[in-house]
Amino acid sequence: PAHLNLYSSFDGLLDVEIYDKPVKKSTLNNDGSNANVPFSVENSVIFKGQVTVSKGQFMLKFAVPKDISYSLGEGRALFYAKNEYTDATGSWGFVIGGSEIVAEVDTVGPSVKAFMNDTFFVSGENVLTDAQFIALVNDPSGINSTGAGIGRDMLVILDPGSENEKSYIVNEYFQYLPNSYQTGLINFPLRGLSPGKHTISVKVWDIFNNSGTDKVDFEVVPGRQLIISGEQCSPNPVNDGQDISLSFRHNLAGEDLKVKVDIFDMLGQLIYNQEDTEYLSSTEVKINIKSSGYFGGWQHKSGCYVYRISVQTSDGLLETVSGKIILQ
Repeated sequence: PAHLNLYSSFDGLLDVEIYDKPVKKSTLNNDGSNANVPFSVENSVIFKGQVTVSKGQFMLKFAVPKDISYSLGEGRALFYAKNEYTDATGSWGFVIGGSEIVAEVDTVGPSVKAFMNDTFFVSGENVLTDAQFIALVNDPSGINSTGAGIGRDMLVILDPGSENEKSYIVNEYFQYLPNSYQTGLINFPLRGLSPGKHTISVKVWDIFNNSGTDKVDFEVVPGRQLIISGEQCSPNPVNDGQDISLSFRHNLAGEDLKVKVDIFDMLGQLIYNQEDTEYLSSTEVKINIKSSGYFGGWQHKSGCYVYRISVQTSDGLLETVSGKIILQ
């Protein structure tokens, strides 16, 4: 074999796919020629994840699902490394099969947390007709992310138990966090959701065939609307010189938002304002106001003040909410 040199200046990410042995299949003789042609297909994915590369070197650790083929044969690993300057590819063949006695068998299913649009979503909040289902999955033994084994697919069900129930296999929408075989995210797009209240559930498996489930409720609003809720100030009451944080929730996660804060005194006079742009905003937005900028240096009497938060999308949707701040 050719001598390979270490690319010691390479730092980046490495995508890895590990395949079980090829499976023998045959054609279905659809043309009636009485000839079933045998062939092999490599489609049994054991692991699909990502690791970091530092100075040309990496370490990969993953868990093999229980329901693989135990016969010995040649598996294959595919590699694709990249950074902002270059990329690289490679593969590696290895023998896979057999089994081992596990000292401690895991009997607890994965931890699953379901959300809409981002992980700040609170069950029951609003989304648009096009939204993103997200599930955060964790299991100390390892997650079966490839559907290895009959009935072991990652399954999302929209409106379970209703006449409108729809099921989706979402293995390909799962991505491990870098350098992990224990934690990952499902990001599954939902398009054309009907207005009204909905529930979505998810079921996943670990490598020992234990399942974990979760669900989230949400309401689809018709058309394109910007909905602001949950506005608050913390701390409140506030002492002179403290930092404060204003926050609110909205239904357009992932969009750029212009956020303006105005604070008025007891006579309605504007005493402080601040403007920012929240790029790719999350469901919950926080605006921090440092003590050095407090109301022009807090040269004001103790009492009640009013804050106003104005939120505008890039296409001009505008919503305003307000609340009170108590200065002690």
